[in-house]
Amino acid sequence: MENVILIGTGPMAVDYVKVLTAMSKSFSVIGRGENSANIFKQITDIQPIVGGIENYILNIHLPQIPNSQFYNHLIEFISKNVS
Repeated sequence: MENVILIGTGPMAVDYVKVLTAMSKSFSVIGRGENSANIFKQITDIQPIVGGIENYILNIHLPQIPNSQFYNHLIEFISKNVS
């Protein structure tokens, strides 16, 4: 089974949700803030995990199985400001 983690809740993540859902793929969505998570939920009917990837890694207890069996793919949609 393939498992995908989407990092970010913007327009590209919304599009990926449509594709992954159509492909019957298992996935999780991680976002940073409550506001963007709420907007994402309104659009997709999927509640993202809030707090960012760092919070997820530090505070969520993953199953005691190798990472390669838990998530196979990670897709990042976080924009970074470049000055």
